[in-house]
Amino acid sequence: MRIFQWTCRCLKTSLLSVFVLLMLLSNTVQPAPRTALIKVGYLYKFAKFVEWPAGAFEPGTQALALCVLGTDSFVGALPSIEGKPIKGRKLEIKYFAQDAPGKGCHILFVSSSEVQRLSQILTAVALTPSLTVADMERFARSGGMINFITQGHKTRFAINIKAAQRAGLQIRSKLLKLATIVDTDPS
Repeated sequence: MRIFQWTCRCLKTSLLSVFVLLMLLSNTVQPAPRTALIKVGYLYKFAKFVEWPAGAFEPGTQALALCVLGTDSFVGALPSIEGKPIKGRKLEIKYFAQDAPGKGCHILFVSSSEVQRLSQILTAVALTPSLTVADMERFARSGGMINFITQGHKTRFAINIKAAQRAGLQIRSKLLKLATIVDTDPS
């Protein structure tokens, strides 16, 4: 009888430990990391469907620079794509705390922490061949090029074709077919 009670007590303790562990894991594994990985995957794919003008790359450089301005929740997921090839170049990730990077950024992700300075940032990079991307409300309508949007539980994106054209970028039709097209200027 004592062995049976001891076995039941051990089994209860083991089950309780497993239950507590599962609860802890379910609290730490939230949808945000999955969403972050999806957005990072999109950033990587965007680069494959954009054509930069000839002068966008410095002679002899073999890197395509993805610059991140500000702080954002998915920055921790970015290393998963660093160094991956895109059109014969390796993806290089650069981080900027506040100053908008000028030349040398092929993709500029503007973090939602920079929403108050958005107009200033877009003005600073307007004449550079940088694909601007963000995850903030009305980014594409404000003059940004690609805006992540959430529809239900899915991550989608909107594209401002005119903003891309002004920067000398061409976005392939395959990417445009998947996007919501924003046809307004930032005025």
